[in-house]
Amino acid sequence: MKKLLFFLLICGNVFGAQVILISDIDDTIKITALKDSRFIGYGLRDEEFFGLSSLYNSFLCHQGPADCLQTGGRGVFDKNVVYVTGQPGKLHKLGDKFLRKNSYPIPQNLLWKDARESTLEFKKGIIEKYIKMNPPGNKYILVGDNGEYDPKVYEYIKAKYSDKILASFIHMLYLPAGEKHKLLPGQIPYLTSVDLAVHFFNLKQINGDQLQKIIDAGNKEILNKNNNLVKSWFACKYFRFMKWFPNLPAPSASLEKFKKSLFESRDCQ
Repeated sequence: MKKLLFFLLICGNVFGAQVILISDIDDTIKITALKDSRFIGYGLRDEEFFGLSSLYNSFLCHQGPADCLQTGGRGVFDKNVVYVTGQPGKLHKLGDKFLRKNSYPIPQNLLWKDARESTLEFKKGIIEKYIKMNPPGNKYILVGDNGEYDPKVYEYIKAKYSDKILASFIHMLYLPAGEKHKLLPGQIPYLTSVDLAVHFFNLKQINGDQLQKIIDAGNKEILNKNNNLVKSWFACKYFRFMKWFPNLPAPSASLEKFKKSLFESRDCQ
């Protein structure tokens, strides 16, 4: 783990200040259903929540495909992606396999915990260590879910490094009942790759063409009854009730079409 942190530190320092996306895996980008009876079935698969690999690659290559072509898939050097998983020991290889199979950027940037560590303390400690080791001008985007500890982890990181955190996004899969599942102040909920992409666009982390491609892909996928955009255990009705779906600076017919189809879909009823 120390060698990996050193490698990530060198990559960050060589090219100066960056915007770094720090992402959880299970229930954030991978369909795992940790708190649902379907966990055993989904846990053994390598299915992503539709469109998130496209979003992460768009973030890394925010100036267009040439960014990735010119740098061997790494994108421009003012961006980076790091993954943090609570899977202990050799189980982290499942996360690595998932990232590679679904074409996520830089799958080798994967931090995992020792089997003896608690997930909460591991994530708080490893993210804080990573931030401390990197240039002071770096900014961070945190992406997790409300299945277990991410809201508390990101609240801790935000409190200590508020000037460095651009945003904390939480995948709202479960109703915010109890300490583990609730959204904490300042955290931004997302439901699908499309509304998360809108947030990234509003933060100027992807461009308009990239956003449109993600919206268009979402409009096609939502027509599939067994789509991987939203699942039956999602807190979709609560998300709609809270009016958390983000807006763009200018009206978008395709985004409104997706929003309407999403909230009328079987899994949001």
